[in-house]
Amino acid sequence: MRRLFSTAVGESNKIYVSSIFPIRYGRFDPRYAYSLMREHSILDYLRSRMNESGVQVKSIDSRLREGGAFVTVEDNASLSARTLRNRLIDNGSLRKVTLLNSAIFPVLGCPFNEDMDRYPSSQLKVDFEGEDVSQEDIYGLFRGYGRIVEIESIKNGAIITYQATSASTAARSCLHGVMTSGTRLRISYQARVSKHFYKDWIVSHPRIIAPLLVFLLGAISYVIFDPVREYAIKSKIMQTFSLDSFKRKLLMFGDGSIKSGNENIIGSDIQDRKEASELASVWLNESPSTFITVTGARGSGKSSLLKHITHDRQVLQIDCATICKAENDTQLVTALAMQTGYWPIFGFLSSVSNLLDLASVGLIGTKAGFATPLEEQLKQILTLTTKAIEKASNSKFSTSKSEHDYLVSGLRKQAENEVRSNTSSFKHDGRLDCLAGNGVMSELGVGLENDEIDDRVFSLALSRLENISNKDYDEEKEKVKSIPVVFVKNFDYKGADKDILFEVISSWAANLITSKTAHVIFVSDNVSVNKRLNKALPNKPLNSISLSDADKKNSLKFVTNRLTNINLNNDDRKLIELIGGRVEDLEDLVRKVRSGLSVHEAINQLVTISASELRQNILVKNEHGWSPEEAWLLITELSKGEKVSYASTLIDWPFKGNEAALQALEQHDLIAITHKNGRPADIVPGKPIYRTAFKQLVNDAPYRALQDVTSNKLKREYKEGQIRKWENELLDLKNIGLSDSSFLSSFKSPQATQLRAEYLMRQIHSAQLTVNKLEKDSDKLKKLM
Repeated sequence: MRRLFSTAVGESNKIYVSSIFPIRYGRFDPRYAYSLMREHSILDYLRSRMNESGVQVKSIDSRLREGGAFVTVEDNASLSARTLRNRLIDNGSLRKVTLLNSAIFPVLGCPFNEDMDRYPSSQLKVDFEGEDVSQEDIYGLFRGYGRIVEIESIKNGAIITYQATSASTAARSCLHGVMTSGTRLRISYQARVSKHFYKDWIVSHPRIIAPLLVFLLGAISYVIFDPVREYAIKSKIMQTFSLDSFKRKLLMFGDGSIKSGNENIIGSDIQDRKEASELASVWLNESPSTFITVTGARGSGKSSLLKHITHDRQVLQIDCATICKAENDTQLVTALAMQTGYWPIFGFLSSVSNLLDLASVGLIGTKAGFATPLEEQLKQILTLTTKAIEKASNSKFSTSKSEHDYLVSGLRKQAENEVRSNTSSFKHDGRLDCLAGNGVMSELGVGLENDEIDDRVFSLALSRLENISNKDYDEEKEKVKSIPVVFVKNFDYKGADKDILFEVISSWAANLITSKTAHVIFVSDNVSVNKRLNKALPNKPLNSISLSDADKKNSLKFVTNRLTNINLNNDDRKLIELIGGRVEDLEDLVRKVRSGLSVHEAINQLVTISASELRQNILVKNEHGWSPEEAWLLITELSKGEKVSYASTLIDWPFKGNEAALQALEQHDLIAITHKNGRPADIVPGKPIYRTAFKQLVNDAPYRALQDVTSNKLKREYKEGQIRKWENELLDLKNIGLSDSSFLSSFKSPQATQLRAEYLMRQIHSAQLTVNKLEKDSDKLKKLM
């Protein structure tokens, strides 16, 4: 029998015990932690078992990376490999501890114990230091450690492929540095896959990787981020983390009622506001069936109205004006996400996706589909918002029902206590029977008392209390009250050019109404908003509310009802009429008077502020589409009367047919254009208080002189340009009149040119008179300046 190692007395020998630890295949292999935990216990067990086998162990050096250990022994007795293997391996004692198929091999070479990042593989690279070694010799030397799959000859070496990695680790540990046929063998691990194999494969197979990457990103978003986003939207609807909601709860616990800090809302001061509030409340207390639209000029109290009727509802507000400020598609999607509470949002990925699509066109000839169209991105956000709205509705209804059930439970206890207290005075004491000698009771001395409550009395008391409770609770009504309200502000407002946004929102809102998921209220200063909404929800009439400025009577009533502690004289009442019936301006007046100002001082401040806003924002050069001269003309004309003609203003200087300038001024609230029979008819001030502000600007002589001088200069240049054009035409007519008369005789050219020349002369004369007048007026105005 071949010996495992030499048995000479005093001679030291090394053996290698393989597969006592899991092999470490990489830096982040989690099994390495297991090896560290079991290292000492396994090595101690191995030492004790070898000592019991009659082998004196001098040292044990573990190799956790290879999953084995070098054991240095000193053996004074003859011990065969079979005997030692039988005692340690074959009887299963070591396997019970390691749970692995361990093996024992003699160390024939000089082990190279290094700790570099050279992790085991089933392939070994053998370098020859000397003459080449034949495959037969290599096979005979290496086969004892495990089955060899392939031996590949290379220059000055060979590549050996084992079936199992444990065999390659044992071969390298035992044979590194061994001498055979005069050649020393240097053994190292050969990676089965090259270092950059995966990267190279990914780069060279974009047709496979691109769709797979899109799928993985979508799966990660759906599994991880979508639930987070849904919760974020739901939290915004339910105001889970809202400070205002927390303050309201504190007020409720504090004094049992919530006092609104915004008493300007609607009230009964303005009759049409009261009627609108009552009408909207009726619609919200019904199941969703159609859109609710609220239209009116800016500052007419639309937001206050909705805040009043939805103060006890779950509300999701989407401000389209904020979203439309986005400069590109990425910002537009991010803005909508912020409005709905959709978080987290990775806006930068949109730009990256576009770049990847461009790169894929060069690689595979077509787009990989990374970039999602704007419409789809908006729909994804709103689809998830729908799910969050449904959960918010169910959550509120469940909370309401549980509160009612808790109330009913409390009423049952109250009824039970009430019945017990009423019947306690009639309770029979059985101990009296002992004294009275009533039959068996005289012997027992204790009566058989029934502590059960009389069912009939209890049911009567409970039904009385539950009837009181049910008067305030109706399950169907609670379901309707639990339906959230989606408040779409500034929808289709004037000047917005985000049609795709409005179309997506209106389509989404129609789905909310159809599925009865939420009430949807659209608020806009554009009276034609219903046209767009009718396309999204056809065959259903819209519930519309139109808010206009209050008349003089209601305006005065609004102010007097809020200034009950202040006596308003006739002069004050006349002054209040100057600011008109815009709710926003009336509220500002009330606040200023409450702060200590008189009505006269407060109105002067409001008018002065409005005039200053006009100077700074309207009567300056800008990029909004109108010139200061155009705005000044409207201010001067509207300061003289209630309105001016739209057509005459559009045709004459300085507009000269520039309808876009009038539309831009309307968008910025300087003017409002009224319509008649579907066409623009008249121009009126954008706000009632502007009429007084216009008069203040016009009555400011130096400022008016400056504006008129500038306007006259531009108008004079315009007229002089016309004169030059007409003069050039006269020169052309002169040339025509000197041409061959025989050719033009049939057309009577001399008479035609004469008529045209007379017309041009009259135009030149009229324009020159205008120029002279403008220069004369400018000279007078300069003196005022």
